[in-house]
Amino acid sequence: MTAYARRAFLGMAPGLALTGRTRMQTEAAAYPQRSVRYIVPFTPAGITDIMARLVAQKLSEKWKRAVAVQNIPGVQALIGATAAFNEPADGYTLLAITSTHAANASLFPNLPYDLKVIAHPL
Repeated sequence: MTAYARRAFLGMAPGLALTGRTRMQTEAAAYPQRSVRYIVPFTPAGITDIMARLVAQKLSEKWKRAVAVQNIPGVQALIGATAAFNEPADGYTLLAITSTHAANASLFPNLPYDLKVIAHPL
């Protein structure tokens, strides 16, 4: 899995149908070998957290591996996003992204991560 897939799992779902499915299916056959961490950069019980937990539950059922939701709120989602970007790009850390991440690019001139990686097409 690519770094983009790790960071923008929800945002890439429509794009998967348009990419080379053979390569993705081959990689997906061996994934995941261990539990997956799903970082939600917002407080628990908010809409992003609820949606992430629903997605994590379905992924756990499909993959037969644990998908653990971890809330890391603070500074308009910067702390959680930075935590996700500091993890290895191996596909075992997912990040729930929202429009807040796009807004942060104009609010904070020196983001500790590269927003282009999130928005980059496959």
